[in-house]
Amino acid sequence: MKQTLLLFILTCKLLFAQFELEKEYAFEDDTIYSSTLFSQLESAPLFSIRPKKMTHRIKAKELIRLFKKQGITVTSKASVITFKRAFSFDMTSLHVRLSAYYEKYYPQIDITALHVRPKSYLEALPENFTVEIPPKNFHHHKGTFYLKTSNKRRLFFEYRLEATLPVLVAKRTIERKETLSPFNTKTQTLLFKSFKSAPLSQVDNASRWCAKIRLKEGRVLLERNIQSIPLVKRNQNVIAVIKNGALHVELSAIAKNDGALYDMITIEKSNGEQLKAQVIGSNRVEIK
Repeated sequence: MKQTLLLFILTCKLLFAQFELEKEYAFEDDTIYSSTLFSQLESAPLFSIRPKKMTHRIKAKELIRLFKKQGITVTSKASVITFKRAFSFDMTSLHVRLSAYYEKYYPQIDITALHVRPKSYLEALPENFTVEIPPKNFHHHKGTFYLKTSNKRRLFFEYRLEATLPVLVAKRTIERKETLSPFNTKTQTLLFKSFKSAPLSQVDNASRWCAKIRLKEGRVLLERNIQSIPLVKRNQNVIAVIKNGALHVELSAIAKNDGALYDMITIEKSNGEQLKAQVIGSNRVEIK
């Protein structure tokens, strides 16, 4: 009698339990069981995945229908459920290589986790290989890379980085061509996601950089957003130097455009003649 009552109580608990699907599951067997998703359920088969297939996606409503056939009600916030094959071989060497790759570009990065998995079925890493990472991957917290084996085979992997990074942000709105300084910028630690170019990490009082575009308060400063402060400004008088062996001549001219150090600009002599010259200092150019 007690066993029957206990069985009845357990059955009621299962009937009224709230089962909500996760967005992602790991699997080892090619057959997915109800217990793969919810350990408290009996191990009844739901569907099968093709052998050696690394990733399988199924619509949540289809999975809900399969559970319903077993008399189990489940819900899902996600429209698609992803199953990823688990693997057990050691990938420490890949973690070390990826960490070193990001630390090269971001010495102050704090990596808290690194998730790496092969894109195709793999039982173990090859004995000899080189790691090839696409050159622009450091702009992003996730991506793909491949191993090149001794027989020139390519084995592709995907990865995702969990990390924080101190970056420079606008303390207030910075106007175009405004000099960057500690007065208009500040350092803030952010989750490392994706950047269109490398973010800046610091600036000092002697900064020779200015904003290339108008930067709103709180915006992360990227290398693409800044430029060298012009040593020569448009319509400004400059000293133009002509060097020819021991001959050294200086003359006055007008700069026709802005120029940072070593930039080539156009200058106009007093007689209206226009020449190309290279910026060599503050208000000084050399005619080439």
